[in-house]
Amino acid sequence: MIVGYARISTVDQEAGLEAQKRDLIAAGCMKVFDERLSSVDTSRPELARALEFVRERDTLVVAKLDRLARSVAGFVNIAEDLEHKKAALSRWTWRAARLARVCKALAPSLAVGYGFFAR
Repeated sequence: MIVGYARISTVDQEAGLEAQKRDLIAAGCMKVFDERLSSVDTSRPELARALEFVRERDTLVVAKLDRLARSVAGFVNIAEDLEHKKAALSRWTWRAARLARVCKALAPSLAVGYGFFAR
């Protein structure tokens, strides 16, 4: 499952949160966790919920890496937690979203072709 996480620092950035959520949904996120907290706030309950929700083979996607962690050490801790769960971390990009749509569209054709060549 693809899981998204979005965060804004102030209420004034509401449009930014909506943009992040829109991008995460475009990236194929089936569930999106979002919160309105400053990065200096060490307690981020929605991030904790997202990390708890993610299972093996899931991918946690963020629209921007700076929304995920305040420091490199914080980022590494989150990445290690996900690695321990055998889950992945990804940053959303238009290119990745476009590639996912192309792969999904081509999947039936590729399966037929594989069956032909596997004989």
